[in-house]
Amino acid sequence: MGHDFQALKASAREIPGVREYLQSFPAIIADLVMSRRIQMGLSQEQLAELAETTQATISRIESGDEDVELGVLTDVFKVLGITS
Repeated sequence: MGHDFQALKASAREIPGVREYLQSFPAIIADLVMSRRIQMGLSQEQLAELAETTQATISRIESGDEDVELGVLTDVFKVLGITS
């Protein structure tokens, strides 16, 4: 699925307005995770431990890195109480 998703994302960026939306999504996730983590009084290291990942991964999420696996984001969201 990874390769197919990347191809879909690449072709979607050619649609007017979609490029800007896709570029803003990681920044929105980054702001959401960082603000909620701080609100809960957690360090990046504490959040990483609770989400069973690394501090470096939390840092990547909070930096807007697009290459974080969905499963990792799901685990981080659960710890932070972010649900749909």
